[in-house]
Amino acid sequence: MVLYYLLAVFASMAQGSTAWMLPQWGLLACGLVVIAAWYINATAINDISDYDIDQVNLRRDADRPLVTGVVSSRSLVVIAVLAGVVALAAAWPLGLAVTAWVGILLGFNAAYSLRPIAISRRGGLALALLPLGYVGLTMPLGVAVGGGRWAGGVWLLIALCYVQFVARLSLKDYRDVVGDAKHGKQTFLLRRGNASVVRLALTMHWIAAGLAVWWLYAESPLQAIAYLFLAAAAAGLLLRLRQAATWPHQRSWIAGYGRLVTGQAAVLLLDGLARADLMAGELQTTMLLILVVATFGWSVRRVLARLRP
Repeated sequence: MVLYYLLAVFASMAQGSTAWMLPQWGLLACGLVVIAAWYINATAINDISDYDIDQVNLRRDADRPLVTGVVSSRSLVVIAVLAGVVALAAAWPLGLAVTAWVGILLGFNAAYSLRPIAISRRGGLALALLPLGYVGLTMPLGVAVGGGRWAGGVWLLIALCYVQFVARLSLKDYRDVVGDAKHGKQTFLLRRGNASVVRLALTMHWIAAGLAVWWLYAESPLQAIAYLFLAAAAAGLLLRLRQAATWPHQRSWIAGYGRLVTGQAAVLLLDGLARADLMAGELQTTMLLILVVATFGWSVRRVLARLRP
């Protein structure tokens, strides 16, 4: 989420001069607090709503404090409310429109997890709408902090990240199949099956790659090539996922795919730094680009070696 936030900050900055004095750094920090508080609110509500399912899927997972007994449901309610208040307070210095949008997305957290709406139980609708938080929150915040400029293809960058995140989120339900099926949570995976999920992910993945090349190529063909290299490697892991029938096999391909998508976002971030004139020169950009590709390539090899059964 922070990567998406910074992407939008630099994309907005690139449209004009922004004097980064102390107040601007304060606004940057406010945006980070908003993101953290919104995420805490979302996860607290989701943990409460999915308690029965998590009892099956994540019974011993330290990331689920309600299931492991570390906190009570009442404590999570208090945490969710306080996090929502903090998110709204931190958004206020960014303007009324941003504060209102954060309020809407806090309401979305409840609608996503809680009945009677419970978007998370509505298959493809959940995949289409969940990026509203991860991308639809972070990138408008970044634009506001970076000067509020929406011109110069900023909307294209947001669309690119949104579509890419749909591809990534389509893989999130593999781990939870047993509990979801037991409690009637009809995710897209349970409704349509593994092959359909992979087809959806591949389609969204390559749409995002096409938008990325369109965004990158005019400024830096080298970065476009690096992005496509990572995108092709990630697509290869999705094809491997299509052939995997059990979670021990699926998790390695999903984890590797996630690492490569993060690498693609890092390539976009380097482009944003260059467009905002925050890079020393073309040589520095090229060296960092090589480092990013090599680092994420090495990371994927490590995660595959560790997780493959």
